[in-house]
Amino acid sequence: MLEQTFARSELPPGFEPSVGQVLALQTPDGSRVHATVVDVTSESITIDLNHPLAGHHITFDVEVLEINDGPSFSGFCGGGCSSCG
Repeated sequence: MLEQTFARSELPPGFEPSVGQVLALQTPDGSRVHATVVDVTSESITIDLNHPLAGHHITFDVEVLEINDGPSFSGFCGGGCSSCG
């Protein structure tokens, strides 16, 4: 599980996190990630950075729309370039 613990002193003044709260965080490269608060104590906060579906079984219904005999190009890797030999 990808969890991270921070000292409460690192949080913005007046911020009172609660277990189950979802936070939007910004990474150093400017991307946004979501984290769920999993533990709050008087001294620290622990967040879970895993995707919300991590660890869950997921079932998909799939409908096959077409079946063909294969690609219409030549080449070992399927890319159609000359570097494959």
